[in-house]
Amino acid sequence: MKVILDNGHGIETPGKRSPVWPDGTQLFEYEFNRDIVNRLHEALRSSGIPSVILVPEKTDVRLVERVVRADKIFKAEPGSFLISVHANAGGGTGWEAFTSEGETESDKIATALYESAANVLPD
Repeated sequence: MKVILDNGHGIETPGKRSPVWPDGTQLFEYEFNRDIVNRLHEALRSSGIPSVILVPEKTDVRLVERVVRADKIFKAEPGSFLISVHANAGGGTGWEAFTSEGETESDKIATALYESAANVLPD
């Protein structure tokens, strides 16, 4: 089993950024996503959990190519699962998990993520 980490979007993705804030800074989703994925990857590695970054390059990688890459890992490492990190740079709060339609094995992983988050982020 391997955790596949997908840092959604690349540097060329249009939009995907916050408004310019009063201090002149701006959040670019591709930068934020990569930072979170790199931190997750390091935390998993230091815990002995195998993981891989699906898109190590900064450039945009089309969804179809991401699927090809993920499928290759799934076939080589049965039981693996993918976490795709996105930030709603234009607004929103909290976090959410999306899984396939209907009851699937992915629902168990999403439930475990929610339960763990509730312990760490009770408010």
